[in-house]
Amino acid sequence: MKDAGHALRGADLLAQALKARGVSRVFALSGNQIMPVFDALLSAGIPVTHFRHENACVYAAEAYAQFSGQVGVALVTAGAGLGNAVGALISARASDTAVLLLSGDSPLALDGRGAFQELDQCGLTRPVTKRSERVATAAGMGLEICAALDLAEAGRPGPVHLALPADLLVEQVDSAPHLPERTDSTADWSAEIAQLLARLDAAQNPLILLGPSLNETRAPGLLQDLATLPRVSARVMESPRGLRDPGQLDLDDVLAGADHVLALGKHVDFTTGFGKGDAVWDVVLGDAAGLAGAERNLGPRLGIALEAPPQDVAIALHAAAQSARPVRTNAETPPLPPGTITSRDLAQAIAAARQPGQPLLIDGGEIGQWISWANTAAPRMVNGPSGAIGGILPGAIGAAHAHPGQRILAVMGDGTLGFHLGELETIAREGLPITILIGNDRRWNAEHRIQVESFGADRAYACDLSPADYAAAARALGLGGEQVTDRSALPAALARAFDVQGPQLLDILIDGLPAPTAHA
Repeated sequence: MKDAGHALRGADLLAQALKARGVSRVFALSGNQIMPVFDALLSAGIPVTHFRHENACVYAAEAYAQFSGQVGVALVTAGAGLGNAVGALISARASDTAVLLLSGDSPLALDGRGAFQELDQCGLTRPVTKRSERVATAAGMGLEICAALDLAEAGRPGPVHLALPADLLVEQVDSAPHLPERTDSTADWSAEIAQLLARLDAAQNPLILLGPSLNETRAPGLLQDLATLPRVSARVMESPRGLRDPGQLDLDDVLAGADHVLALGKHVDFTTGFGKGDAVWDVVLGDAAGLAGAERNLGPRLGIALEAPPQDVAIALHAAAQSARPVRTNAETPPLPPGTITSRDLAQAIAAARQPGQPLLIDGGEIGQWISWANTAAPRMVNGPSGAIGGILPGAIGAAHAHPGQRILAVMGDGTLGFHLGELETIAREGLPITILIGNDRRWNAEHRIQVESFGADRAYACDLSPADYAAAARALGLGGEQVTDRSALPAALARAFDVQGPQLLDILIDGLPAPTAHA
């Protein structure tokens, strides 16, 4: 906060509002228009973790939000800075994650005159956010921040964007307006809960599907509690592979056998085969657009369509839990050739070495599915329904700040690592206790598999990567780095990587296998 008698700027009101709402860290990359915000954050005592690419800022904020339960705040500059951040908003929107993206903007007073980096920012971000607005007054800066934080968490959680005109950030204001307290929903859903329960009770094979915001990391214990309702199976769907999620290989069969489905925070979309099967569905979502999509896909099979916060409804439902039921089983996976480290070897070795409660982040194509298959325990984060890869490396930085002092595991393929390789320097600079495990099969394996299966092995084209030494790259950027080439050396290498004090990367050369499937 500024010294007594020092005039407040719009940037100071912004920082004070973040502080008042409990924001304890901002993930940012510096730029001309936002330097007053950096100055205000310093005065407010809010730390800034700064990155090498704006997309990484948003990915880190997304992971921080998922692991901490708070809104993740990202700050980027105008023009290409904002443009670079848009891709990660797609991931946060698909994973129902509460993120606030703040972007510098050209001065309001120069609109239409060709100012430096003048751009219709809201036109870019509106399709992939819950709301995108340009702050109109310096005095209203703090109020806009509070409203945006509230909206990010309300209903269906998701990203909100505010553009910050440069002249408003430095404009002086006479006094800070009173900031509203956050208000929680007081709606009474008891009548709807009674209907939903009655319909579940009347079904012979009811299934509850939970969306990504209700997974074990973000809503601990909810899945197990709902699975104790009589005759109910309960599953979380957060994989981009939907009904082919290697973490629950029987899910397609479970859905096919259900006569009634209750979707809580789970959209009826491609991940559910657009509502495949003959079951009647009840759908609870925090947004009207999602309910409209459910109606299009289900038609007359849509029963109750309730616009309400899914977690509030789920909490009321699980209060009626009565008896325990099993939640899931894994199908068999393919036999694997001896002699080399395979995707399965790596997945199982990580499961054996990981400590209970250790945060795990999973990314990548085929390798990501193998890791998900063998490592289902929370707390964990996958790359989510958007199918975007590349965000988990910066996401590990967000997770490290959500779990200070705890060693974070981030697992990905060599293709995935390349998206944000420069953030290894960020991890080293901050000295974060992150262990990065690279399943290195020297190709874009998911796409390679599509080529082989669809067009033939002789048509595999433009998916190979080089035998780059990522352990050497990690060492050059300030991390510990080790390459592992032999299966017998893997357990000891993992143990070393988990026990070190600072950040560590293992470049593990693997024989990349197709992801496990229900028909394996």
